[in-house]
Amino acid sequence: MNSGQLERSAIQGWVANRFYYQTSIPLKDAAILANCPDREVRRHWVQRIVDHDGTQGRRAASRPG
Repeated sequence: MNSGQLERSAIQGWVANRFYYQTSIPLKDAAILANCPDREVRRHWVQRIVDHDGTQGRRAASRPG
């Protein structure tokens, strides 16, 4: 990709895959959080969700737009 040798369709595939991966992270983290009995571990994981999804009125650092 860095050398500019990939075809447009390969780059488009990479972007689609990356977008899907990034949008799935908060869902995975929420599932872990919902099934975790340890309060300290939940406190750590909830910050991961905020980092990826943001909060009302604040954009997430990992999300464009």
